[in-house]
Amino acid sequence: MVDDPCSDVLDEIEAAMTALQNQIRNLFDELKSDEELKTERRAPESEKPHSIAHIVKHISQHYLYHTSQIIYLRRAQDRNWEAPTKIWESAVNTISDFTWKGRIG
Repeated sequence: MVDDPCSDVLDEIEAAMTALQNQIRNLFDELKSDEELKTERRAPESEKPHSIAHIVKHISQHYLYHTSQIIYLRRAQDRNWEAPTKIWESAVNTISDFTWKGRIG
């Protein structure tokens, strides 16, 4: 769990994001097999538990959603700004490959 830094200081936001990414990475490192992706966990604010696979899919889609918002707002500031489309497409394809085609479920 990472608290919202409630700050507009880039270093504090980056530190919170890094801490969250490290927690996710540590979760994967602790898994002994793909079968453990079916293990259910419940977040403190959640009404029901979800599988680790579901949680990872949700986090991935959530990150992409906010990334698209950032790109949209950045383009609104400067129409000549080039979005990092190669990185964006890679992220979308990776999530698609592992979620919608049944590899993680």
